[in-house]
Amino acid sequence: MVFGIQLPVQSQSTIYVDQWETQAGPDELAAVA
Repeated sequence: MVFGIQLPVQSQSTIYVDQWETQAGPDELAAVA
């Protein structure tokens, strides 16, 4: 069995995603990382 942590930006779940994240590109994601 393996456990890990997945960042919200990786999983892209619509439950906890902010609206800007659905249209964000690599530059925006790198800016908040």
